[in-house]
Amino acid sequence: MDLPLTDGSEYNLTSIEVKQYQETYVNLNVAFELNKARQWLLDNPKRRKTEVGMPRFITGWLNRAKPTAMPQHPASHSYFPKTEPVEKATQEQFEQHVRNLKGVLGRRRNV
Repeated sequence: MDLPLTDGSEYNLTSIEVKQYQETYVNLNVAFELNKARQWLLDNPKRRKTEVGMPRFITGWLNRAKPTAMPQHPASHSYFPKTEPVEKATQEQFEQHVRNLKGVLGRRRNV
């Protein structure tokens, strides 16, 4: 993706940089936001950035973007903890758990 600079040249975002932004901003559609930023730069030529200032502009843009409801690929992101396999409960353990819950709920209704 190319973003226009103050001198008329283009700032080329590599696929590696885009991937880093996607990993950092998991609740954003980064490609969509970068396209919006590009259009803003095209529409506002007097407010374009220098090559040195472009990373800060991109980060600021993404920080201000509204997050989407869920990440696109939730299992691939590091904020989902790695879990160990859980032992399945027996039918008896399940029924005991249900009885305990009914007891707790019954006490709440009587209060």
